[in-house]
Amino acid sequence: MLAENESPETHEPVMKDIENDSENPARVKNIGSAKRHPDLKSYSSLNDTAIHDLPSWTPPRKLKVITIGAGFSGLIFAHKLQHQHEEFQDLVDHTIYEARENVGGTWLVNNYPGVQCDVPAHIYAFPFDPKPDWSHFYATGADIQAYIQNTVKKWNLDRDIKLNHKVTETLWQEDLGQWRVTIKNSKKSFVEFADILVSGQGVLNRWRWPNIEGLDSFKGHKCHSAAWDHTFDYANKTIAVIGNGSSGVQIIPKLAELHQTKVIAFQRTPNYVFTPLPPGHLMGRAEDTSNNPKFTDADRKRFVEEPEFHRDYRRKIVHQINGAFKMVRFIVARNLANE
Repeated sequence: MLAENESPETHEPVMKDIENDSENPARVKNIGSAKRHPDLKSYSSLNDTAIHDLPSWTPPRKLKVITIGAGFSGLIFAHKLQHQHEEFQDLVDHTIYEARENVGGTWLVNNYPGVQCDVPAHIYAFPFDPKPDWSHFYATGADIQAYIQNTVKKWNLDRDIKLNHKVTETLWQEDLGQWRVTIKNSKKSFVEFADILVSGQGVLNRWRWPNIEGLDSFKGHKCHSAAWDHTFDYANKTIAVIGNGSSGVQIIPKLAELHQTKVIAFQRTPNYVFTPLPPGHLMGRAEDTSNNPKFTDADRKRFVEEPEFHRDYRRKIVHQINGAFKMVRFIVARNLANE
């Protein structure tokens, strides 16, 4: 007990006799700390044990983070950890496992004739490095894939990527508080444990053939849009295309251009295309009625040399497209009211 107005007695750290205490190494560590800071007074006993001779926020180890897939999602996350929040370099050990031979995700896999993005090129971009010199209002799949690969090299994002490594199983280990991740490459299958598991697999790379009677016994050439066979000559053929979604409407015109090729399109329901804002209007060229206008050399030069102008142009496109959805809702509501 302390008497009134009595202060706790301080003491200088004692350095002798216990500095080589083999029976209590943590106690020796506490003494070492006192030697490094001899000017500090201590109100604790020398019998106290230091848990960590480090600042309280210092993690005992890095968190292990595994991301599945090196498409847009996985690459943006890698950039956040490497560049946007550089402090994570001391806190996180990050690995991206990509099953295929390159980055790109859906733009690596989907390379059928006519593949193109239906989002304006200038806003279909990495937020940290938008491309200013697109050739057309809508970009082709090949252009997007090249952009992804160039961005990965520019920002050193491939530092964290392991290609040709397929994640085959993930199991949550309740007792460890970690994910047990099984990975397979061309040589072996191995297991890693992760504190955080991020799925960047997407959905456009999971394809299957439709359940159609007689499909298995068909003797002609079969090809799926998500695994296009570029070695086959499609000219001078009669080709049946099943489906009229985004892939079908791009493939059919390209096949129809081939010499002596007859294309038969099978569709279950009609395909409606509504364009309240033609590309020319979004480019500030109302007189341009083409489906995919080309940017002029002057356009691209200004986008490159004036980043703020490029940013404002991108924001304008986003605002106009978002505003168009209100128009669609209005038209749909009006049509329903008139039924």
